[in-house]
Amino acid sequence: MQEWFTERREKAESTHTILSEKNEKVLVALQLESRCMKVKPSCAYEFEVIDRKCRCFVVNLNSKSCSCGQFQLDHFVCVHAVAAIGSRPGLSCYNYISPYYTRDMLLATWSGIMHPIGDSEDWVIPSHISSVRCKPPSCLKRPPGRPKKSRIPSIGEYRGSKHRKCSRCNVVGHNKRLALMLFRWPRIDSFTLVFPALDKIHLVIFLHLISCTQHCLVLNTILLFKAK
Repeated sequence: MQEWFTERREKAESTHTILSEKNEKVLVALQLESRCMKVKPSCAYEFEVIDRKCRCFVVNLNSKSCSCGQFQLDHFVCVHAVAAIGSRPGLSCYNYISPYYTRDMLLATWSGIMHPIGDSEDWVIPSHISSVRCKPPSCLKRPPGRPKKSRIPSIGEYRGSKHRKCSRCNVVGHNKRLALMLFRWPRIDSFTLVFPALDKIHLVIFLHLISCTQHCLVLNTILLFKAK
């Protein structure tokens, strides 16, 4: 905190603009963007501003408001207000910006001094503070939210992915439910002509068993070739 306050205080003291360095850059960017806008004055303080996309915005300098809502929300001039102010000689954007954006307010923010605390052995702690014992939070009250079911893994702990296994053919790579989804109804309809006595559900199970059997035969053949 001591270094934090010192760095920001020195940065605020080195600023020589009315606004802070960041807000001054924002104002310059808004002034460049407002040059391509058309301003139609209604009176000395109310204007209609038309942007590049032919959208109309109403700016009131007395109430420091704009129909876009950004002027009154941020208390900082929007691009439409900058265009309206720039169309009137003698008006300055700084008069319509909140003082909280200025350099003086920035200096006041970081004017406080964080004094060094010294070594902990040299601290003089009052008795009414040193006698207080800070207790850990109570574990009796249930914390908010749904309790976790899985333990958080430790550093370096690896949980390998689980391989799915079919309960019908004991083949790794698919399960019973996903295996039934491999057969779509257009394919099943072509088999109903061959097996008219079976309904579609039993036919799916029958074809699944055939597919699992073929899968097992292929695996056994591969294992035999590897053994040779």
